Amino acid sequence: MKENIVPRVCLLLRDNIVRNDNLFGLPSKVKGGWAEGLNLPRRHERLLFAGCGYQFMAYLEPLLEKIRGLEEKGISVERTLSLTMGFRKLGLNIPSLLSKVKPKEDPYRQVLLETVEILRRLGVEFAYLGEEEPCCGSPLYYLGFLEAFERKAAEASKRLGEAGVREVVGLVPACTSSLKNLHPKFVKQNFEVKHVVEFLDEILESRPVRLSLNRTVTIHDPCQLARFLEISKVLRSLLGKIEGLKVLEAPTSGEQAMCCGGGTGLELIFPELSLRIAERRVRELLDTGASTIVTCCPGCLLQLKRGAKALNVNVEVLDVVQLVGEALRGGRG
Repeated sequence: MKENIVPRVCLLLRDNIVRNDNLFGLPSKVKGGWAEGLNLPRRHERLLFAGCGYQFMAYLEPLLEKIRGLEEKGISVERTLSLTMGFRKLGLNIPSLLSKVKPKEDPYRQVLLETVEILRRLGVEFAYLGEEEPCCGSPLYYLGFLEAFERKAAEASKRLGEAGVREVVGLVPACTSSLKNLHPKFVKQNFEVKHVVEFLDEILESRPVRLSLNRTVTIHDPCQLARFLEISKVLRSLLGKIEGLKVLEAPTSGEQAMCCGGGTGLELIFPELSLRIAERRVRELLDTGASTIVTCCPGCLLQLKRGAKALNVNVEVLDVVQLVGEALRGGRG
């Protein structure tokens, strides 16, 4: 690939994954910080794969706002990223500096904590690798850096194999799809891969657990979940297990769902376009009459919240894990 014709943001994302083992270039010590004090084992045949999104998205949110502000002042994304890459060559890692400032609010971390609480409540045993969790490398594949992706796939396969994994439960649709659909094209792996939506739907099918919640929601299907993992029906099956929950479908849903405007760096390459797409999707979802949007992807959570903020509308955007956790607590007794 001729690097002089590749947008700098794509090169930056590639370097972040290759050098720091995560999409955002943050230090490895940041990964797994959410799980401190939870006493999660590092080795078990079932592994919770948190992925980059939920662990790091709270650091990306303010960065996107700053980039948008710079664009409004006439400073392009390319120029901003040129400076970032220039500083890196001088030994100064901007993401590393940003990681020292903890986000005031981190709703993405709450999804991770809720997942652990749900699994423990259901009596599910699992491990989590913390800072040793490998990056799935999926942006490398979609951006065309196939050699780098193959190396990441091999690293991930080796690390998961050494942990004795037989089943991976992924939280991020893109990471889950990468492990399930892309890695086997490049490396051999001896474990099954499921998204948490699939796993919870199966577990709740076989266990006498009451889920109850008086809410009206609409669903945003993440692209990777709907079109790559093809489990939109499973998502609806899971929500259908919640007593009192009313689900209103948008005009485009399932495999035909409109994109939120995020993914593989679009928010950084074309921030204004990305935001306009998010606004359009939020409008469509709110036209259902629901005041709560449910999704199951950190990037979609970010985009839908940004879209709602730009439109100045009052809407709650929740991850399906948060909804299931709330329903479990509501179903007590």
